[in-house]
Amino acid sequence: MRLTRRLNFNENFNFNLTSPLKSAKNNMPTFQAKHSLNFILLIFCLLIFSACSTASKSSGQISDDVQIKDSKFDTSRTYIGPVIDYKTEVHPTEKTTTAITHKIFATQNKKTGIVDAYLYVKLAWRDRYGWRHYNSASFDGGKIVSADPLSNKDGACAPGRVCNYEEIIAVRLKPEILQEVEKSKAGFSARINSQSGKSHVVDVPMNYIYGFFEGMSKKQP
Repeated sequence: MRLTRRLNFNENFNFNLTSPLKSAKNNMPTFQAKHSLNFILLIFCLLIFSACSTASKSSGQISDDVQIKDSKFDTSRTYIGPVIDYKTEVHPTEKTTTAITHKIFATQNKKTGIVDAYLYVKLAWRDRYGWRHYNSASFDGGKIVSADPLSNKDGACAPGRVCNYEEIIAVRLKPEILQEVEKSKAGFSARINSQSGKSHVVDVPMNYIYGFFEGMSKKQP
């Protein structure tokens, strides 16, 4: 049994998410958020999710773990997905280690309903070479998207000027990227690039994407 969802963002693009499911019913309805610039859930039914998992979590758990940040002082509502993965990469020649954390978040304008989705990546390391200035992401097919810096932090330095560094970036998931995800039905990978020449690959499985947007749909006010 498969379910197709149609999610429309702030551009003329229909995103059909298809994920394997187990259901108590034979006929499953379609989820829609219309292109009236309102990200509205029209239909929702009870689902029993299959045993797909990302970082030991099912799509249903990912959906439940989506958090909302909102206040009367904000023009947009923010939906934050759980961490997809935490990994470390060792650079033997430089004897340094980079810790990488990534997830998806989305913002929704409270007046227009316009939605933008982003890949959030946090990179932390300790070395004597300084900032790396992560500034873009490369996707399948060679498409490159600029990254927006969210935070840069440096910490304590050891003798010899070996210091702690942390950079957090956000990369907008444009409709063309989501369209490729829809076609592949296998999630996506992104290479995070820096001015220093360092790069790292992060993976976002379809199971996570499905769970994130399901959680966002369920938690619409």
